[in-house]
Amino acid sequence: VHLSELGSTTTSEVHKKIELATNALKVLRELESSTSKQISKKAGEEIKVLKKLEVKVLKQSELHKKIIEEMKVLGELQSSTDKEISKKFHEEMKVLKGLEVNVLKELKHVETSLRSSRHLLSTEEKTNSESIDWDSDSLPQARKTALAIKKHKE
Repeated sequence: VHLSELGSTTTSEVHKKIELATNALKVLRELESSTSKQISKKAGEEIKVLKKLEVKVLKQSELHKKIIEEMKVLGELQSSTDKEISKKFHEEMKVLKGLEVNVLKELKHVETSLRSSRHLLSTEEKTNSESIDWDSDSLPQARKTALAIKKHKE
């Protein structure tokens, strides 16, 4: 209420205007209080939501860090495993090459023994066939010897 308006009014009108202004002020204060409470309530709810989001983000961040650490560990483990596998492979190849050399030596030895045995058998056959008297009674014995030589060859 402006003072210039009060000049032409009576005291009862002034009191009414003051009362109206006071009531209007009370309504405004209640409205302000109500609005302030609503704003505070909304702000509190938003703060709770933001805190929950913050917790989720922190958990995700920690999880992300753990994943990165695990990936590093797995990478190191894979590298280490690859090196071990390569080392074992080379060791096994050396062993296999050694075995191959031994097998080849043994094979040559067996081949030499086989040639020697063939030569002996051939010589023995010649000796046996020359010593058989085909006209004598020892013919059954010659058959036994020939059968024995044949079985030995097989």
